[in-house]
Amino acid sequence: MGDAEAQLFQPNSRRSKESVSDEEDSSDDELLTLSASTLSALTDFLDEQTAAREALASLAARSSPSAEVSSEDADIDGAKPSSKPTALSAHKFKEIFKENWQLSQFWYSKDTTERLASGLIKVCPPNARVTFISCPTAYVVFQETALSSQHATLLEYDTRFAIFAGTNFIHYDFNEPLSFAGLDELRHSQDVLIVDPPYHNEDTQGKVALTVAHLLYPKGKLILLTGLSLQHKIAKIFDLPNIPKLKRRSFVIEHDGVGRLETPCVCWVGGGPEEHDEAAFGNVVY
Repeated sequence: MGDAEAQLFQPNSRRSKESVSDEEDSSDDELLTLSASTLSALTDFLDEQTAAREALASLAARSSPSAEVSSEDADIDGAKPSSKPTALSAHKFKEIFKENWQLSQFWYSKDTTERLASGLIKVCPPNARVTFISCPTAYVVFQETALSSQHATLLEYDTRFAIFAGTNFIHYDFNEPLSFAGLDELRHSQDVLIVDPPYHNEDTQGKVALTVAHLLYPKGKLILLTGLSLQHKIAKIFDLPNIPKLKRRSFVIEHDGVGRLETPCVCWVGGGPEEHDEAAFGNVVY
């Protein structure tokens, strides 16, 4: 290579090295920025977990006064049943128990919980036996506002909720719809069922329907909260002995956050006295 050619290539070589150096510096800056952002997010997450554990320890102590539970000992994911049910506000519930999206958990919005609570009080008669299937938020708001004479049971897969539901908690797996504790005792005994199947598909809904048919009192009321996408299939899926004809009401179920679910969630109601259904859950739309 001649001198002229060398002169032509040398500046390019220097510029190439400088460019590489600048790119490395830029990458380092990006890594530092990313690391700072990640660290901040991690710190926030750990702070939330610490606050949740402290709140859980306090809740456990209230539920079982004889048990000494520190925030370090409190296990959010493996909470043990309390000795008695403990009233808990919807806000506190969502603060302590974060959604597990793998279990298709999406907590109701504030407006929905308030409307649902007032609606349930309207349609639940005194001394009603009420069971909530896969809808812990609804159970929480009902327990917060219900009459002391109304007994509520929570059927749920997530054992975390045993910490506040106590002896009212029954572990439930919709894949085994007729296999859970108290099955025989609860048969055809529940005056009101509030049901929010975790997945909006026919298989899940059909299995939950089997549970509903087993639990519901012959003249009981069913309140079904599920996806609008199933509107034309609900009647067939829930066409089982002991399940009343369902009517879709105008009440729309909203969840925290915007656009988190691909399909809107709505409300079907059937059975029991109907005089308060419209005031509780809106007019019939289907």
